[in-house]
Amino acid sequence: MPAMLQLENISTHYGAICAVDSVSLHVNQGEIVSLIGSNGAGKTSLLMTVCGNPRASSGRISFEGEDITQLPSHHIMRKGIAVSPEGRRIFSDLTVTDNLKMGGFFLDKPQIEAGIEHVFGLFPRLRERESYSRLALEFAILTAARSGEVRHAVFDEFDLDEKLWTIPKERMKANREHVVPLCDRAVRIIERCMKLRVRNCELVFPGMRGRKAMSDMTLTKLLREMKESCTVHGFRSAFRDWASEETSHQSDVAEAALAHVVKDKTEAAYRRGNLLEKRRLLMEDWAANCCKGG
Repeated sequence: MPAMLQLENISTHYGAICAVDSVSLHVNQGEIVSLIGSNGAGKTSLLMTVCGNPRASSGRISFEGEDITQLPSHHIMRKGIAVSPEGRRIFSDLTVTDNLKMGGFFLDKPQIEAGIEHVFGLFPRLRERESYSRLALEFAILTAARSGEVRHAVFDEFDLDEKLWTIPKERMKANREHVVPLCDRAVRIIERCMKLRVRNCELVFPGMRGRKAMSDMTLTKLLREMKESCTVHGFRSAFRDWASEETSHQSDVAEAALAHVVKDKTEAAYRRGNLLEKRRLLMEDWAANCCKGG
């Protein structure tokens, strides 16, 4: 049986410089072949030549019996031949699934979905990481918090025994510390993130790079995938409208829950307290409203 990949007397030049000189090798199906050599020996150049860029200056390359020496690179890639460079990068603003999809741009949708499931089967941790964006979005909705407040949240800000999230003033729009009462579902989300926690990372909802916060675009893209036309901030508006139109909760409690600044001095004095217990009841009702229908 002929070799799956066959190189015969391959030479490659960069101008007058010979990078690969008359190399022959073969790779059988299911076989792993390693190229060993010092820097500048031509290892990468040989692999890139197989992919068609640079083009072999002499010799013959065949794959599964077909001569691919002069095929365009994109035709070679469609046959399943590619180089995975040592310095490969991920797209940090994309989800795990979107990064995997980028590697399947020659495939149709069923093939891509099957490939993603295969990868998740090999690396279950990736599936868990994929859930971060959904957990962050749900947490933002349940707390009526701003996207940046959620995305940059760290574990030390949470007191799960008291079911409280204390956001430092440095991360608040009004430059004032804000305490958020957590409903039971919000607490479970934080507990889930603790189990998924990236080593040496304080962020509750890390991005793809592990130690940096996920981007706002990650949540926006998730909403688009869910066929939702709203933004993350739109849920804050929905919360305020719901509290005003469908509940008997006082408006000042809802405003305090949103950490809105009160400009009227008389009302500000009246609201000097943070209305924590009233806000706790409000957020529990909001969670129940969000969970209607499943």
